[in-house]
Amino acid sequence: MLASISLFAALFLATPAPASEKAGYWLSVDLIGPASARAEAAFSLSADTAPRSPRDGRLPGQAVGHVADIHAVLGWVEQHAFGDASPALPFDPDMLHEETAPAVAGGLHESFGVQLRAMVVTGATAAGDRRPIEWPTNATRILPPQTRWSVGALLPDAAPLFSAPSARVPPASERFALARRRGDVFVVGMVDRCDDDPEPFCTRWAQAVVRDGDRFIPGYLPAGQVALRDRWMSSTPEHLPRAQLIRTGTRGSSALLLLVARDAAGALHRHTIEAPLQRGSAGVGFPAITLTVEADRATVTHGERIQTFLLDATLDARPVPPVQQ
Repeated sequence: MLASISLFAALFLATPAPASEKAGYWLSVDLIGPASARAEAAFSLSADTAPRSPRDGRLPGQAVGHVADIHAVLGWVEQHAFGDASPALPFDPDMLHEETAPAVAGGLHESFGVQLRAMVVTGATAAGDRRPIEWPTNATRILPPQTRWSVGALLPDAAPLFSAPSARVPPASERFALARRRGDVFVVGMVDRCDDDPEPFCTRWAQAVVRDGDRFIPGYLPAGQVALRDRWMSSTPEHLPRAQLIRTGTRGSSALLLLVARDAAGALHRHTIEAPLQRGSAGVGFPAITLTVEADRATVTHGERIQTFLLDATLDARPVPPVQQ
């Protein structure tokens, strides 16, 4: 009898906490810097959060507080990932935009001398224990209703995330962090960085926050490495093949756009399209270009030029330069 009771107790204690015992999320920050400065910086991010901690008192990095639901989590990340930058960067502007890019984590370095590595989220139970977070495959489900973020997807399996944009993409060794396609990418805004050596050129950057597991990391990615979820076009919604155009920068007198496609098997293909820059009273920018997709073909139209592409591996082909006589 006693053995049966012991077995029942063991099975009961081993049962995972039901969904009803989920009790919000703890927030913390992974910072680099002196201990006292890290504590002060974390406290500055704790507005609108409850001062709760796990029963064992341990969280990754510096504890910030506790919030009740996932929308509050993303609202906290959105508020502090780049600080209260004003005005915000525009979202994929038609004209080149070279304004100051918001710094990662706003003024934490200037105010406290610390560097942010990640904003961390930990699931909580009603008993004060930690629990794993089941992140949805559709990241739009966790965004607050009034967010200005857009959901993107990383095109390569992994890409360097940089702390600031520049005219030339720096070596991967200078990255701030590593973004991974297995996580989420939230696009905040876009900005251009230009140079005139050896010829005029610009690189467009996506201001982004990437989720790697339970860690949210703000930074900058070249725009050509991020596809926006709501920009995919296909002849049959939610099915392959599909394609989209991404404004990636300029070279000389040409605007550069990247045609990216997922073929019927899900493989990724790319093709760079050049078109004359648009010049007007508002400055220099990208020309009006339209993309349509019918079955396995994409049609790109700019001005009087119409180009048709098969959405398969032929999209990756590069023209062979003429042989010099």
